[in-house]
Amino acid sequence: MVLGAGFLMQDKGSLIDEYKIIFENAPLGFIIFDAEGVITDCNDVFVEIMGSSREKILGLRLLELPDRRIVSAVRTALDGGLGLFEGEYCSVTSGKRVPLRALYKTTEPQNGMPIGIGIIEDISGRVATEKALRASEEKFRKIFENSNDGMMLCDSQGRVTDWNRANEAMTGVSKQDALGKYLWDLQFAFAPKEHRTPEVYEKMRSSLLFAIKTGSAPFLNRPIEGVLVPPTGRLVYIENVGFTIPTDDGFLFGGRVTNITERKNAEVRIKALLEEKSLLLREVHHRIKNNMATVAGLLNLQAGTLQDPVAVSALKDAAHRVQSMMILYEKLYTVETVGALSLQIYLPALVDEIIRNFSSPFPVEIEKQVEDVALDPKVLQSLGIIINEIITNIMKYAFIGRNGGKIILRAYREQERVYIEVADNGVGMDESITFEKTPGFGLMLIKILTEQLRGSIRIDRNGGTKIGIAFPATDA
Repeated sequence: MVLGAGFLMQDKGSLIDEYKIIFENAPLGFIIFDAEGVITDCNDVFVEIMGSSREKILGLRLLELPDRRIVSAVRTALDGGLGLFEGEYCSVTSGKRVPLRALYKTTEPQNGMPIGIGIIEDISGRVATEKALRASEEKFRKIFENSNDGMMLCDSQGRVTDWNRANEAMTGVSKQDALGKYLWDLQFAFAPKEHRTPEVYEKMRSSLLFAIKTGSAPFLNRPIEGVLVPPTGRLVYIENVGFTIPTDDGFLFGGRVTNITERKNAEVRIKALLEEKSLLLREVHHRIKNNMATVAGLLNLQAGTLQDPVAVSALKDAAHRVQSMMILYEKLYTVETVGALSLQIYLPALVDEIIRNFSSPFPVEIEKQVEDVALDPKVLQSLGIIINEIITNIMKYAFIGRNGGKIILRAYREQERVYIEVADNGVGMDESITFEKTPGFGLMLIKILTEQLRGSIRIDRNGGTKIGIAFPATDA
């Protein structure tokens, strides 16, 4: 751009025309000044930058400006050098403040008088960008330094370039000692003693270098739990997240390390409390089961002392209902999971026990198709009594006059409902008997308990009897 002043050395011709085209249409401000530093010409861009008018600018003496930095740059140009200025300038003709970058140079035309040219650029956009970058950097720095998590950055060679205070506190290594060290050397030093082997070191080094070289690795951008042993020897549980930062020269590596020692200790305490609670619940279930066994035994003993068959049957039915609950609590204190029990564990055992209680003179085949559906013990208690009533009725009435029979039990879940089906190939239930109109207590009990489960019940009398129950799984 300085060569532009040389165009003025031509008296006439194309070079002057080219100069004027540049002078008038360039996106930069141009001024021409004489040997005394007086502005003799300027373009429209310079007028706009100054926020003034051409009339006020022409004749302005640059060497008398109050901004001594401009004066120094112009004087350097008049002395044959290259005058440079960059900074905020306050226009003396308008009072406008604007960040500028200016270059001043003089040349010796044919008449022997030096002519100076100034090229002025409004750098407001760049300054605003730099200010925003500084503000962003300051925010990042505050977040980085004041984070409760350990934060670190490495260059493209894996050397530590930043290390915050939380990292210092967690590892016992100061920022001054960490800077410039390879990250894998620090990681290896923090590893438990049993992990400090050449193989582990090489794996740390190669994994980090691969991540920095490619910007990808299986361990990046996901939390990984581990332990570190700082110089104090105190074991620290950590959650570490590694990430890469793309740059023009490759990738940088960063890491966030969270101290989860308190959380781990709390998990151990909670696990111990849950195990204690589980043990207590199993003991409670065991005692309930024993108490129910006592009640069932008493009911059977009482039945043995009576002669009235109706009374004997009623007591035995009551004992069977208690026994269905007794089996539930027996399963509850023997399974690992506390608070729920699978139908697959409970129902087959319950049905087998009910069948055993009947001294049938003929064989009864039992087919069980029970899925692994976990239900709450409260639901299972009602369901157990329902199944007891259905199987008991089948064993009492379904196979009268037959030499054998078959019972099919199905239990499954579809979407948000649980379905229980009990079918037999017996003589079938009389059409006059329904759950709404029943002479017996058993069917009435089935209806009441199904309603408590907010369920529905149906009877299919084709080829025997099939009773189906459905209730919301969300209550389970």
